[in-house]
Amino acid sequence: MNENDVELIEQYLSGTISPESLEALNELLEIDESARERFLSLATIDEGLSELAAVPPVVEGVSQSSKGKTILEFPVKSRVSPFWPAWRAAAAGLLAGIFCTTAIWAATETGRRKIVTLLQDSFESEADLLSAGGPVNSDVWAGDYAEITSETSGVTPLDGKQMFRFLRADFEGKEKPIGYSGDIYRLVDLQSYEHLLEDGGASVEVHAAFGSIPVEVSNRFECHLTVSAFSEVPKDIENWRAILIEPSSDEPTALASSMRRMSFPRSSSYRWMRNSLSMQIPPEARFLLIAIRLVDTSASESYRRGSLAVQFEGQFLDDVRVKLHYNN
Repeated sequence: MNENDVELIEQYLSGTISPESLEALNELLEIDESARERFLSLATIDEGLSELAAVPPVVEGVSQSSKGKTILEFPVKSRVSPFWPAWRAAAAGLLAGIFCTTAIWAATETGRRKIVTLLQDSFESEADLLSAGGPVNSDVWAGDYAEITSETSGVTPLDGKQMFRFLRADFEGKEKPIGYSGDIYRLVDLQSYEHLLEDGGASVEVHAAFGSIPVEVSNRFECHLTVSAFSEVPKDIENWRAILIEPSSDEPTALASSMRRMSFPRSSSYRWMRNSLSMQIPPEARFLLIAIRLVDTSASESYRRGSLAVQFEGQFLDDVRVKLHYNN
């Protein structure tokens, strides 16, 4: 968080926030856990708020967007108590909403939505990484050459003590060690949540943070975040590679897929940027494939000429989260 983020929170709590700033605050709270923690800290300064939050109040200052995300609205008169300023009521409602660690409840027009965290990973274990060229199972990240590292090249992990570092745009045993994108995959098993998908109203939300040392050329590095839903998946790594590289009619195909890309701007110091997306989950889905890609666009021409795989200089990944939204 920076001073501008804190100012957004203080503007909301004081009731002086503008429509433009409110939109920025909503986005910040959705993607930044440290911002949510700071909001909670500032909102609970006054004595008695924790007792109020123990019984979830009816709050007009918290609503639900069309994508199922909890969002803030302008502070309004609350039905909790005429003696509490509106911002206190909104903060108390959020305690029963976006600050829950295992599940999040938020009011909607038709009922309630619940959010369960399927994956939250800050890469604190080196054992959870394989250079296998593709997904293996739901317990590990697998893809191109990479490593788990602590602070390095002047870059500090965004969350926890370690982070993921892209190394090369190829993987162990690759027949032709060429490429200009570093890929990493994680399989998420939905089979135990099958009953939550039946009504077709479930959706998935994915967040990831990308970091980099100073970048001299704007837009040189692209960060791709993709989620795909499958009814079944192969058990063999070779078949996975076939799906990801050269799909055929004989292989399982994705029921749905969503991708969002972003680029690193030119910068004189290291920085972290967050990428996020959401997607409706088909009722027959039983697995989600999270694919994260770092592309060196300056090397695309060299790749076509068959040059060796790109070696990344200082690009990182941290704080990956996958959340399931479903109807209560």
